[in-house]
Amino acid sequence: MTKSKRTKTVKTPEVTVILTGYNEGKGLLRNLRKVKRILDSTRLKWEIILWDDKSGDDTARIFSEFAGRKKNIRFFQNEKNLGRGATVKNALKKARGRMVGYIDTDLELSPIYLPEFVFSLKDGSDMAIAKRIYAVGASNFLRAVLSRAYVFLVNRLLGINLSDTEAGFKFFKKAKIMPVVKKIKDNRWFFDTEIVVRSVWRGLKVTEIPVVYVYDPQKASSVNILTDTIIYFKKLLEFRKERPH
Repeated sequence: MTKSKRTKTVKTPEVTVILTGYNEGKGLLRNLRKVKRILDSTRLKWEIILWDDKSGDDTARIFSEFAGRKKNIRFFQNEKNLGRGATVKNALKKARGRMVGYIDTDLELSPIYLPEFVFSLKDGSDMAIAKRIYAVGASNFLRAVLSRAYVFLVNRLLGINLSDTEAGFKFFKKAKIMPVVKKIKDNRWFFDTEIVVRSVWRGLKVTEIPVVYVYDPQKASSVNILTDTIIYFKKLLEFRKERPH
């Protein structure tokens, strides 16, 4: 169950940008303003959906106040914590744009690339996804290695050929992606793998767009490298059973 904090909406936007949050902490308001500023600089008819996954901090309040009475920004909140994947799925269903996508709210992948993703969809792609380019530095080295290793396994086990499945910057033609969304089973972080792989299996045209990844060392992380690696590997093996032949 979810509840909306406002009802006024903009009619028939071209693109819906989804920003979900769970205990986002410092910098959230700055990041929201940055996304809106980028959208305001385009000629697109747009809406933003802000969706809180029952945070324990000020995330919901910041989302709600930022939406305010703006006709093209809507705020929702889960009545209980559902997980990132479930939250994105709910937001995709609520989106009114014929193009729709989500960006990780920490903006480690900058929204300056957003117009390029929209142009890719207008140019014939069904789905545009970020291909992370890691800035040189010790803090990024392990992430880069793990990312490359993971996508190698995804490609080999699931029969696709892409450079990045996990980046939190993906845009779609809504009519094309919703049949895929209906089949997604994972409600948490494996969601990203599922939405990409199921799209490829379905024959959608996927375009990868290089995006510089800038790690925020001040961001709190719940990632446990060893535990999460084991969980993801088990999920890959289970998901492999659905691979079409």
